[in-house]
Amino acid sequence: MCKGDVVTVLEKSSDGWWKGKCREHTGWFPSNYIDESPPNTFGMPKSNIEIRNGFSKVVETNPDPAVNHFALSSMSERRLKNSASNTGISPRNGSSPPRLSGPYATQPWYYGRLSRDETDTLLNARGTDGDFLVRDSESNPGDYSISLKATGRNKHFWVQVDTVNNSFKIGTRTFATMDDLLKHYMASPIYTNDKTNERLFLIRPLPQ
Repeated sequence: MCKGDVVTVLEKSSDGWWKGKCREHTGWFPSNYIDESPPNTFGMPKSNIEIRNGFSKVVETNPDPAVNHFALSSMSERRLKNSASNTGISPRNGSSPPRLSGPYATQPWYYGRLSRDETDTLLNARGTDGDFLVRDSESNPGDYSISLKATGRNKHFWVQVDTVNNSFKIGTRTFATMDDLLKHYMASPIYTNDKTNERLFLIRPLPQ
Protein backbone atom coordinates (compact mmCIF):
# COMPACT_ATOMS: atom_id res chain seq x y z
CA MET A 1 0.00 0.00 0.00
CA CYS A 2 0.97 3.61 -0.52
CA LYS A 3 0.29 6.76 1.45
CA GLY A 4 -3.33 7.83 1.38
CA ASP A 5 -4.67 4.51 0.13
CA VAL A 6 -8.26 3.62 0.97
CA VAL A 7 -9.10 0.51 2.97
CA THR A 8 -12.47 -1.17 2.55
CA VAL A 9 -13.50 -2.61 5.93
CA LEU A 10 -15.01 -6.05 5.47
CA GLU A 11 -15.26 -7.26 9.05
CA LYS A 12 -14.94 -5.80 12.54
CA SER A 13 -13.76 -7.99 15.41
CA SER A 14 -14.52 -7.19 19.05
CA ASP A 15 -10.81 -7.46 19.91
CA GLY A 16 -10.06 -4.27 17.98
CA TRP A 17 -8.78 -5.93 14.79
CA TRP A 18 -10.61 -5.20 11.54
CA LYS A 19 -10.44 -7.08 8.27
CA GLY A 20 -10.02 -4.90 5.24
CA LYS A 21 -9.20 -4.85 1.56
CA CYS A 22 -6.85 -2.55 -0.31
CA ARG A 23 -6.32 -3.06 -4.01
CA GLU A 24 -6.04 -6.83 -4.45
CA HIS A 25 -4.88 -7.62 -0.92
CA THR A 26 -7.02 -8.57 2.08
CA GLY A 27 -5.80 -8.73 5.67
CA TRP A 28 -6.30 -7.74 9.30
CA PHE A 29 -5.13 -4.51 10.92
CA PRO A 30 -5.64 -2.62 14.24
CA SER A 31 -8.75 -0.43 13.97
CA ASN A 32 -7.11 2.47 15.79
CA TYR A 33 -4.58 2.89 12.98
CA ILE A 34 -7.04 4.22 10.41
CA ASP A 35 -8.91 7.50 9.90
CA GLU A 36 -12.51 7.50 8.78
CA SER A 37 -13.44 9.64 5.78
CA PRO A 38 -16.94 10.98 4.98
CA PRO A 39 -19.04 8.55 2.92
CA ASN A 40 -19.34 10.94 -0.03
CA THR A 41 -15.56 10.90 -0.37
CA PHE A 42 -15.86 7.55 -2.10
CA GLY A 43 -18.68 8.35 -4.49
CA MET A 44 -16.40 9.54 -7.32
CA PRO A 45 -15.18 7.55 -10.34
CA LYS A 46 -12.03 5.51 -9.92
CA SER A 47 -10.04 7.86 -12.14
CA ASN A 48 -10.59 10.77 -9.75
CA ILE A 49 -8.05 11.54 -7.05
CA GLU A 50 -8.80 13.64 -4.01
CA ILE A 51 -6.04 15.81 -2.54
CA ARG A 52 -6.31 16.38 1.19
CA ASN A 53 -3.62 17.75 3.52
CA GLY A 54 -1.03 17.30 0.81
CA PHE A 55 -1.77 13.61 0.23
CA SER A 56 -3.39 11.99 -2.78
CA LYS A 57 -6.23 9.55 -2.13
CA VAL A 58 -7.33 7.09 -4.81
CA VAL A 59 -11.08 6.70 -4.79
CA GLU A 60 -12.82 3.43 -5.63
CA THR A 61 -15.57 3.05 -8.22
CA ASN A 62 -19.16 2.27 -7.17
CA PRO A 63 -18.44 1.50 -3.51
CA ASP A 64 -20.73 -0.90 -1.74
CA PRO A 65 -22.76 1.16 0.79
CA ALA A 66 -22.84 -1.87 3.08
CA VAL A 67 -19.12 -1.66 3.78
CA ASN A 68 -17.06 1.16 5.21
CA HIS A 69 -14.03 2.81 3.65
CA PHE A 70 -11.27 4.29 5.73
CA ALA A 71 -8.01 6.09 5.08
CA LEU A 72 -4.96 4.40 6.49
CA SER A 73 -2.95 6.23 9.12
CA SER A 74 0.66 5.60 10.16
CA MET A 75 1.32 2.15 11.59
CA SER A 76 4.03 -0.40 12.03
CA GLU A 77 3.75 -3.24 9.54
CA ARG A 78 5.07 -5.77 12.03
CA ARG A 79 1.98 -5.33 14.22
CA LEU A 80 -0.49 -6.30 11.53
CA LYS A 81 -2.37 -9.57 11.55
CA ASN A 82 -2.07 -10.93 8.01
CA SER A 83 -4.38 -13.49 6.48
CA ALA A 84 -1.87 -14.12 3.68
CA SER A 85 1.89 -13.98 3.53
CA ASN A 86 1.86 -11.40 0.74
CA THR A 87 -0.41 -8.97 2.58
CA GLY A 88 1.35 -5.85 3.85
CA ILE A 89 0.51 -2.29 4.79
CA SER A 90 2.87 0.66 4.76
CA PRO A 91 2.62 4.05 6.48
CA ARG A 92 0.48 6.72 4.84
CA ASN A 93 3.19 9.35 5.08
CA GLY A 94 5.63 7.19 3.15
CA SER A 95 8.17 7.09 5.97
CA SER A 96 9.60 3.99 7.61
CA PRO A 97 7.59 2.28 10.40
CA PRO A 98 8.33 3.56 13.91
CA ARG A 99 11.59 2.13 15.20
CA LEU A 100 11.86 0.19 18.43
CA SER A 101 13.92 1.55 21.27
CA GLY A 102 15.91 0.00 24.06
CA PRO A 103 18.86 -2.40 24.25
CA TYR A 104 17.23 -5.01 21.98
CA ALA A 105 15.78 -2.71 19.34
CA THR A 106 17.87 -4.27 16.58
CA GLN A 107 17.26 -7.88 17.57
CA PRO A 108 14.96 -9.88 15.25
CA TRP A 109 13.18 -11.47 18.22
CA TYR A 110 12.29 -8.22 20.02
CA TYR A 111 8.81 -6.81 19.43
CA GLY A 112 8.68 -4.10 22.09
CA ARG A 113 5.43 -3.25 23.80
CA LEU A 114 2.73 -5.76 22.92
CA SER A 115 -0.19 -7.07 24.95
CA ARG A 116 -0.71 -10.79 25.36
CA ASP A 117 -3.77 -10.63 23.10
CA GLU A 118 -1.84 -8.78 20.38
CA THR A 119 0.98 -11.29 20.70
CA ASP A 120 -1.36 -14.28 20.37
CA THR A 121 -2.90 -12.68 17.30
CA LEU A 122 0.51 -12.27 15.66
CA LEU A 123 1.70 -15.76 16.54
CA ASN A 124 -1.51 -17.40 15.35
CA ALA A 125 -1.64 -15.42 12.13
CA ARG A 126 1.99 -15.65 11.04
CA GLY A 127 3.80 -18.15 13.19
CA THR A 128 4.51 -21.85 13.14
CA ASP A 129 5.12 -24.01 16.20
CA GLY A 130 8.40 -22.98 17.77
CA ASP A 131 8.34 -19.37 16.60
CA PHE A 132 8.85 -16.95 19.45
CA LEU A 133 9.24 -13.29 20.31
CA VAL A 134 10.39 -11.23 23.26
CA ARG A 135 8.22 -8.33 24.41
CA ASP A 136 8.01 -5.90 27.29
CA SER A 137 6.17 -7.34 30.28
CA GLU A 138 2.68 -5.92 30.73
CA SER A 139 2.33 -6.62 34.45
CA ASN A 140 5.95 -6.09 35.49
CA PRO A 141 7.46 -2.96 33.89
CA GLY A 142 11.17 -3.35 33.28
CA ASP A 143 10.87 -7.12 32.83
CA TYR A 144 10.22 -9.11 29.67
CA SER A 145 7.99 -11.90 28.41
CA ILE A 146 8.86 -14.66 25.96
CA SER A 147 5.89 -15.74 23.88
CA LEU A 148 6.03 -19.06 22.05
CA LYS A 149 3.78 -20.41 19.29
CA ALA A 150 2.55 -23.82 20.33
CA THR A 151 -0.10 -26.32 19.33
CA GLY A 152 -3.41 -25.70 21.06
CA ARG A 153 -2.42 -22.69 23.13
CA ASN A 154 0.57 -20.38 22.97
CA LYS A 155 2.92 -20.22 25.94
CA HIS A 156 4.11 -17.07 27.71
CA PHE A 157 7.09 -16.97 30.08
CA TRP A 158 8.08 -14.22 32.49
CA VAL A 159 11.71 -13.09 32.38
CA GLN A 160 12.75 -11.17 35.48
CA VAL A 161 15.49 -8.56 35.14
CA ASP A 162 17.85 -8.25 38.10
CA THR A 163 19.30 -4.76 37.70
CA VAL A 164 21.54 -5.20 40.76
CA ASN A 165 23.33 -8.31 39.47
CA ASN A 166 22.73 -7.56 35.79
CA SER A 167 21.12 -10.93 35.19
CA PHE A 168 17.96 -12.47 33.76
CA LYS A 169 15.88 -15.04 35.59
CA ILE A 170 13.26 -17.39 34.20
CA GLY A 171 11.81 -19.86 36.67
CA THR A 172 14.69 -21.05 38.84
CA ARG A 173 17.40 -20.45 36.24
CA THR A 174 19.55 -17.33 35.99
CA PHE A 175 21.46 -16.11 32.93
CA ALA A 176 24.03 -13.39 32.43
CA THR A 177 22.41 -12.05 29.25
CA MET A 178 19.19 -12.33 27.32
CA ASP A 179 21.11 -13.92 24.46
CA ASP A 180 22.39 -16.63 26.80
CA LEU A 181 18.86 -17.30 27.99
CA LEU A 182 17.45 -17.60 24.48
CA LYS A 183 20.30 -19.80 23.26
CA HIS A 184 19.80 -22.10 26.23
CA TYR A 185 16.13 -22.64 25.44
CA MET A 186 16.85 -23.19 21.78
CA ALA A 187 18.91 -26.19 22.85
CA SER A 188 16.90 -27.26 25.93
CA PRO A 189 13.12 -27.32 26.40
CA ILE A 190 11.58 -24.17 27.83
CA TYR A 191 8.40 -26.11 28.61
CA THR A 192 7.87 -29.77 29.54
CA ASN A 193 4.80 -31.81 30.34
CA ASP A 194 5.62 -35.23 31.75
CA LYS A 195 2.05 -36.47 31.38
CA THR A 196 1.94 -35.85 27.65
CA ASN A 197 5.70 -36.04 27.11
CA GLU A 198 5.51 -32.61 25.49
CA ARG A 199 8.77 -30.72 25.05
CA LEU A 200 8.79 -27.21 23.63
CA PHE A 201 11.87 -25.39 22.36
CA LEU A 202 12.48 -21.90 21.04
CA ILE A 203 13.14 -22.55 17.36
CA ARG A 204 13.28 -19.20 15.56
CA PRO A 205 12.19 -15.58 16.06
CA LEU A 206 8.77 -14.83 14.62
CA PRO A 207 9.44 -13.16 11.23
CA GLN A 208 8.77 -9.43 11.38
